[in-house]
Amino acid sequence: MKSHTLILSLIALLLIVSCSKNEYLDATIDQPTVEFSSLTISETISFSENSTYNIAVPLQIFGGTSDKNIAIQAKTDLSSDKYSVATSKTLNNTALDTIYVGINTNSIQKGKTYTIELSLSSNDVSISENYKTCLITFSQETFMDFFTGTYSCKESATNSVYEVLFEKQDDSSI
Repeated sequence: MKSHTLILSLIALLLIVSCSKNEYLDATIDQPTVEFSSLTISETISFSENSTYNIAVPLQIFGGTSDKNIAIQAKTDLSSDKYSVATSKTLNNTALDTIYVGINTNSIQKGKTYTIELSLSSNDVSISENYKTCLITFSQETFMDFFTGTYSCKESATNSVYEVLFEKQDDSSI
């Protein structure tokens, strides 16, 4: 019995001695840390949208609130007339905030998929290593995608109602 107590005491002592301070947590727990709420966002823009469409990209701030600035970088193959995003943002002293990416729907090709990768950086607040980038994927519906579905039609001459189904067979016909 004494040998069990001695062994358990030695194991407990080793555990206590081997535990070390987590320097990453100690450095960031006392200051706000900013991150994207999600690593990816996917949006389908309605065919009928013909102005600037805003994609909301949520941020979360933990370890306190802040009114400091963060820098936003965007990587994409799109030309600057097709999208807009602020290059910096002042945080709003709450646990949640949002970056908006404006898409100029008049200048993108309907049915084509586009991507924008946003990255965060800051000298004023900590940025989460795991959630410092967010990949935004979006497309705008084509005419065919917009009108595909089942519709009820009323024949006024006979007062009959019947359903019509429009199905997309390929990219050129319904």
